[in-house]
Amino acid sequence: RERLLLELLDGRNGRVSLCQRFRQEFNEELTDEDIDGFLQLAAARGLLETFPDAPAVEPPPLDKKVPPPVSPAPVKPRPAGQNLLAWRKTLFDPDRSFTALEPHVRFFWTRAFLALSAVLIVTAAIDLWLNRDQFVSDLAEKLRWQTLVLGGLALLTVTALHESAHGLTCKHFGGEVHEVGFLLIFFMPSFFCNVSDAWLLPQKWKRLAITFAGGYFELFLWALAVFVWRLTLEDTLVNYLAWTVVSVSGVRVLFNFMPFIKLDGYYLLSDVLDVPNLRQRALDRVAAWLRWLLWGAARPQPGAREKTLLVYGVHCWSASLVMLSGVLWAMGRQLDGYIGHWGAVIVLAPLALAAGRVMFQGLNQGEATQMVRARPLRSLFWGASLTGVSAVLGLVKIEQRATGDFEMRPATRLQVRAPLAAFVKEVAGDEGDHVSAGERVALLEVPDLESKVAAKQAEVRETEAQLKLLQIGTRQEEIDDARERVERTTEWCDLARADLERSRESFVENVERLDQKIVEAQASLKQALETAVRWQRLYRSRVVTEQQVHEARTNYEVAKAQLAQARSEKAALESVGTLEAEKELARREKELEEAQAALTLLEAGSRQEEIEAAEASLARQKEELAYLEEQQKKLPLYSRVDGVITTPHLKDRIGEYVQQGDLVCEIQEASSLEVEITVPEDRISKVKPGQCVELKARALPYETFEAQVERIAPAASSGDHQSTVVVYSRLLNESTRLKPDMTGHARIYCGKKPIGQIGLDYVLRFIRTEFWW
Repeated sequence: RERLLLELLDGRNGRVSLCQRFRQEFNEELTDEDIDGFLQLAAARGLLETFPDAPAVEPPPLDKKVPPPVSPAPVKPRPAGQNLLAWRKTLFDPDRSFTALEPHVRFFWTRAFLALSAVLIVTAAIDLWLNRDQFVSDLAEKLRWQTLVLGGLALLTVTALHESAHGLTCKHFGGEVHEVGFLLIFFMPSFFCNVSDAWLLPQKWKRLAITFAGGYFELFLWALAVFVWRLTLEDTLVNYLAWTVVSVSGVRVLFNFMPFIKLDGYYLLSDVLDVPNLRQRALDRVAAWLRWLLWGAARPQPGAREKTLLVYGVHCWSASLVMLSGVLWAMGRQLDGYIGHWGAVIVLAPLALAAGRVMFQGLNQGEATQMVRARPLRSLFWGASLTGVSAVLGLVKIEQRATGDFEMRPATRLQVRAPLAAFVKEVAGDEGDHVSAGERVALLEVPDLESKVAAKQAEVRETEAQLKLLQIGTRQEEIDDARERVERTTEWCDLARADLERSRESFVENVERLDQKIVEAQASLKQALETAVRWQRLYRSRVVTEQQVHEARTNYEVAKAQLAQARSEKAALESVGTLEAEKELARREKELEEAQAALTLLEAGSRQEEIEAAEASLARQKEELAYLEEQQKKLPLYSRVDGVITTPHLKDRIGEYVQQGDLVCEIQEASSLEVEITVPEDRISKVKPGQCVELKARALPYETFEAQVERIAPAASSGDHQSTVVVYSRLLNESTRLKPDMTGHARIYCGKKPIGQIGLDYVLRFIRTEFWW
């Protein structure tokens, strides 16, 4: 009830309106005594202000009764203060719940909690600042759809606790809380807890504490989340949830304490300044002054805190316009990817018109029409101003500029790379040292390359000597010697044949002798056998002695052995025969054949194929030697340009093994730089070679360098939002203050045109490219 009455006390509603709205809202009658008592209480609390130009509302006479007005149809009025940019919906009455909960959480309003929470918040802020790199890297890694879902849930939870802190603090100081609901401010969802009862508290510090409680408690939750994030293991659910709360709650706290929208920062400022309804009153004062300035309306009469209201109103209106534009732009970017440009325009145009009506309400109020009708001087001023603006747009020329970021490149850059896999043996300088063209900057080493070159040189000499022998051919002395050898070998063969004939004759004679010997041995054996048999019979007859029988047997055995020996000698003779002589003859005949073949080769001379094969072998070996010598020549690395070594810690690379193609060092000529300017594709049509360029390096922000466009890249490069084209320019860097790879911002001056033509070209290009017209 009190909130409705305070909202209706805007200087335009009288007692009748108050009674009528109160009856429509609560179905109760409001008496004059109730109104007077409420006005006295509100004035005592500093909630009322009387404007000098506001008409006084006289109370009705005491002797007359004001007849109750006829109530219109029961149409629920629009809640006061509702608009498209600040819309809210009541959900429930939390007073009973807060009344039951407040006694159990009174620790939060003690000095001990205040000191402990302050220490935690400061410590968490310091810890987060010291670990800001890790936090930012986590932000880049964890930015995915799961983070958005958890962020939404965390935002709802933290907002609910935030608003509960407001309500419980209001209950703690004796107020009542009868409204909790959903809030849509600048199209962004949130919750709210209505603690307007705090305005009825006489102590200002209590009102400030109620307003500050929500944000401070959220800061306390944020500090706890920081410690949980820092103390738990990464890639765990608890760590991920804590990081989400830190991210979402940190941004929300900053947003919440902004004084230009109706959140805690606004209400804190309103309490500090003791100006109820600060935003609306400030915007009304700004609109009144703007009506006076623009349309010639009546000059507003200065009121209490006039300058404060004007300054706050201008900043509040500007901030609201920026936030609204940002929200609409972000929504347009998102919708453009789904429904295209026209779809985004159709969806956002009504929102933009409605939001613009809210933003600019009170700026006209019929004063523009009244100016045209009754204020000719002001109308003439506006006409002259518009004519002057048109003249300026059509006649005044300004410089067209194409801007973009640039990066310095050395005009001459030499990368000295290893021509073969080797070890770095020597370096001639270090980073920053100047080298001249042709000067050696490094020396490589291949451990066994010198021995390979020496071995290959020896092979080449050997093959050259062999080829020379083949080309000269055989000497006469060698041929004569070979002929003598053939003759000598022939004589040896004849001697061997004669020896073979003699061996054959001797063999026949020996065989005949052994045959005769065998016959004699057979006869002796036969006689010895007969004698032994006869002596055996006589021995039985006891005519001869046993000794005689034994001798007869012995003679028989001897004859038998002689026969076997004769036969074995014959077999041995037959097995050997003339084999030795035949072998000797075969060996000498073979030697004769070899001697005759050698003589034939010597008489024929060297074959052409052998010469060609030797020549091919020599060519291959020379090629291998040339390759090795070429590798040896590549070991010293020379600079082809004058410049400065830019490779850091070059001397530390001594002894390092480098592969073929690895970078050994880099040499740059810093006296002349090439500037690569990245220009958006929609501005490249104005850029031509020879145009003036101004450069502002980030390292030297107080100096401007000049250059000229030298050339334009023949192809564009794709970017995140649109393609870009690289523009090249040459810059003399005699002072060497500019360093390669420095960056900055560049302006290319593309000629002068009227201001209006430049703006019209921009609009037409945007429409014709974005909307295909």
